[in-house]
Amino acid sequence: MSRTAAVSFVVGLLVVSSALLAPAPVSGQVSAQASAASQTTHTVRPGETLGSIAEARLGSAAAWRQIHELNRDRVPDPSRMAAGTVLVLPGAAAESGAARVVHVQVTGTAPGMQAASPVASGSGDYRDRRALLERRRFEPMAAPQPHESERTIFFGAAAREVQSEMYAQVLLVPESELPVVPPAVARSAGWVVADEASLEELGQIRRFATERALQISEAALLVGDDAVVRASPGIALRPGDTFTTVRPPLFVDGFGWIVIPTGEVEVRSVDEGNAVVRVTRAWESVKLGQFIVEPFHTHVPIGVSARETTQDLDADIVAFEDRKELYLVGDRFFINRGSEAGISIGDTFMALTQASEAAEGTAGASVAGHFQVVRVQDGAATLRIMQTIEPREIRVGTRVHLVSEMP
Repeated sequence: MSRTAAVSFVVGLLVVSSALLAPAPVSGQVSAQASAASQTTHTVRPGETLGSIAEARLGSAAAWRQIHELNRDRVPDPSRMAAGTVLVLPGAAAESGAARVVHVQVTGTAPGMQAASPVASGSGDYRDRRALLERRRFEPMAAPQPHESERTIFFGAAAREVQSEMYAQVLLVPESELPVVPPAVARSAGWVVADEASLEELGQIRRFATERALQISEAALLVGDDAVVRASPGIALRPGDTFTTVRPPLFVDGFGWIVIPTGEVEVRSVDEGNAVVRVTRAWESVKLGQFIVEPFHTHVPIGVSARETTQDLDADIVAFEDRKELYLVGDRFFINRGSEAGISIGDTFMALTQASEAAEGTAGASVAGHFQVVRVQDGAATLRIMQTIEPREIRVGTRVHLVSEMP
């Protein structure tokens, strides 16, 4: 082959190689990107919800939370979404590396504990969160050796190394620092009034103070909900005041009106007799239409327990807070003796079975249950069931006997 022919052959090979290695036309790249975007985004149509979109595009309506997580800037409120909004689906976030990733930064560790490796940004979609947990599986450790300390001992080698520090310890509260009846138990207990007019209702819950009223099917409030209270004539409500919400009183013939508290509210603002209140506690369902009354305050002794009594004091169960077939631990009832008989919060009573009552004076009497006084007033007291041995024997008409009393 001549020199000229050889040069021509080499030049030809270079031209062919350049053509094979040249990038695809720009129009082809744009088309591919557009196709991928159409598969991983969704334009909201009228009437669609995040749940319907998740079911149609991801196969499960429950996946709406993942879509909302990726589109909080476009859809701040998941219940309100404008037609025409372009949503990024979880698949798109995974391909573009734009998924929300939880970053954990360890600012300090206890002795013997190692900081975890940082998580790389943009490592995947929401499903990577489960993968993060699976990278370091839980391995149960043997129980630690008995420890002389009064502090709680936690499981794990690392925990044993920090028992002398404050990182992983729980202090046990001695009984000398605990009240005989928790304050919340006393405040949530029902009581008796002579007549309905003496209840001294200070106002009534009329309506919700927010748009939540349009989104519920029942007139019940949750802790944190705001409601409007209409004050009773002559009653001035002030911001910061706290009140107890109560059920409509229940009349018991020959005994009086039983009032059951449902929760507590705090006044947030007042405007021309209407007060906006916020539910701060809910012992049961706080509902529209219920009334507010003054909260119950009493001194609950701390570190004082009831002692065996020498009194021969009996009373009868007159009514229960709720009607049930069987009454169990925690249920409360009312007796027809109160402060006039020397009964105090913290006193304990017991009930015998009917067979034991019938055979009065016989040895080995059978106990039906044990009870504790949680609220007391003139002529009545509220008792909480502490133990049931024969629950069918605990009912209206059962006689209870004083066992121990507060000093």
